[in-house]
Amino acid sequence: AAQGSAEYAARLAKLTLAERGVAKVTPNRAYGVAVHPSTDKLVVAIGDRDGNLGLWNADAPEDAENNGVVCFKPHTATVNVVQFHPTTPTKLYSTSYDGTVRCFDMVKQSFDLVALFTPGRDTWLQHTHVSPCGHTMYLGDSDGLVAAHDLRSNETIWAAYAHDNKVQTVNVHPTIPHYLATSSLDRSVKIFDLRKVSSNKKAASTASSASKSEGSSASGDDHPSMDPLATFVESRSVNCAYWSPSGNQLLSVTQSNFLRLFNKPYEQSGKAIPVAGEGGTKAGVQSISHDNQTGRYLPVFHAAWDPKCVGGSEAFVVGSMKQPRMVEVFTSPADLGAKGAGGGGGGGAKPTRVMCFGGEYLNSVQSRNAFHPTHDIVVCGNASGRVHVFR
Repeated sequence: AAQGSAEYAARLAKLTLAERGVAKVTPNRAYGVAVHPSTDKLVVAIGDRDGNLGLWNADAPEDAENNGVVCFKPHTATVNVVQFHPTTPTKLYSTSYDGTVRCFDMVKQSFDLVALFTPGRDTWLQHTHVSPCGHTMYLGDSDGLVAAHDLRSNETIWAAYAHDNKVQTVNVHPTIPHYLATSSLDRSVKIFDLRKVSSNKKAASTASSASKSEGSSASGDDHPSMDPLATFVESRSVNCAYWSPSGNQLLSVTQSNFLRLFNKPYEQSGKAIPVAGEGGTKAGVQSISHDNQTGRYLPVFHAAWDPKCVGGSEAFVVGSMKQPRMVEVFTSPADLGAKGAGGGGGGGAKPTRVMCFGGEYLNSVQSRNAFHPTHDIVVCGNASGRVHVFR
């Protein structure tokens, strides 16, 4: 794993940020960042605070109109997630606080409404994730509700309460699709076995409409509660929790100023598993100190895995508050619990920072970042809608 990390770092060390690798893609703060899997040209999608969806062809000719940038406004509020369809990448999904998920067809150049998720007057749609097979979208809202939506029939399969407060992220396991990881403002990361969730149509039918009548409580009367396999407790809010490409690791970014790596957390059980100290070590949790205090004017940090690194050593990118401005890349043994990997009982190889991207054209904090699926390219978005490409 150490040798693999060194080779990986050597590859990344060749990447640079040129003046042409910077473009203003959206009018406001970048919240959602995605990279199209095309190997012919580099296309970046950005969702911003005001509901804009920007597309940038970073390989457009120098005399291209608007520097190769096209911007749409399909939403009326923050676009927190943009994701290309896993098997049909000409489809781009955008998720907004306005309660809608829309699909942009890059061939037809048109938008379709995929889901309207407004379970209450005072809630908003926080996060979504399309499963690797491309058939199901998982949704999480500001009231703790999680739902599964069938993208083929365009129907809600089920909806249930996963948290007592806002769901920050929902993320389905890449190879074992019945494991769902969620992170929350309620200071927890939870793992769910979706085989145990009832596909009760009656309970689900209200998830795509304003189901809670005026004056009713938000205590979950309309929906059942989900029973997690494992609940990991934090001291502060958890920004995100994402599975690694192998699915052996789960990575969280916390407001308690840590990056946490969970080794096969679906093998754990318990309602209040600690993430720090001896309890965290026993639960297979590795912690890296990391300043995540972005303040009120920047989107909170989300980390993103490199989809090219599966097995051996896996890698992820995360923004940084350090000066001079930079973006950090860490590697971690794909199986933290393996002998010598440092999991379970500690010792051995641990997650390591292997690269800091910066340079004269990077002068701001990059809250949201993404890797290209097949090339060594890192794309970073800042709080003014400006995108930086290291390639």
